[in-house]
This record gives sequence, structure tokens and C-alpha cells, in this order.
Amino acid sequence: MKNSSGKGLKPSELIREISASSQEQAQAGARINSAVQNFTQVTRHFAGISDEVAQNSAILSHRAEELSEAISYFKTE
Repeated sequence: MKNSSGKGLKPSELIREISASSQEQAQAGARINSAVQNFTQVTRHFAGISDEVAQNSAILSHRAEELSEAISYFKTE
């Protein structure tokens, strides 16, 4: 590798650059891992909400049927 002046880098400089790059990659990987964990948590939360909505929908449908039967006694014109 060469620096901006066109001269070759010393081995110690290369090691420092590689070390800095490795640290940056590790930090980026940690941020990605955190984002994936947050995404998983949100997905699970939404799945729970979806199940709850489905259950409430079934209950509401059943109650609507009961109400329909109860008012069917009355004639509406």
C-alpha cells in the first residue's frame, strides 16, 4: 500500500490501519446485530397484536350473530 505521497507504508502503519478497520467493522457488526434484534422484537410484538386482533374479531363476529338472532324477533319494515 502507498500513502498519499506515493511512498509505501511501513508495516507498523499497515498494522494500525488494519486494526482500525477491524475495529470499525466490529462496531458496524454490533450495530447491525442490535438492529436485527430490535427488528425481531418488533416482529414478535406485532405477531402478538395480530393474534389478539384475530381473537377479538372472532368474539365480535360471534356477538354480532347473537345480536342478529336477538333482534330477529322484531320485524323491521
